[in-house]
Amino acid sequence: MAGGTHVFDMIKRLKENSNLRNKKSFFKNKQVHIGSTKSSFIDTKHETEEQRKEIETTSKKERNKERRRLLMIMTISILLTTILLISILELMR
Repeated sequence: MAGGTHVFDMIKRLKENSNLRNKKSFFKNKQVHIGSTKSSFIDTKHETEEQRKEIETTSKKERNKERRRLLMIMTISILLTTILLISILELMR
């Protein structure tokens, strides 16, 4: 009989998981967060075209800024790694 309860528990978990997958309330949230450092939200149900453009330009600027920052970090790390490898190879000679 112990195996029967395990099967029913598995069936119950499968049903709960499928109910969570079919839940659409996640996509019904109509607020958009403007900026990663700001704490302002805009209700997308009642936004104007100007607000949409503002959101778009703000997000593009932030993405570009983040991209530049990551590029700079990667460039510095590659340079430091190269210098380190060259110095190690010189010491081994």
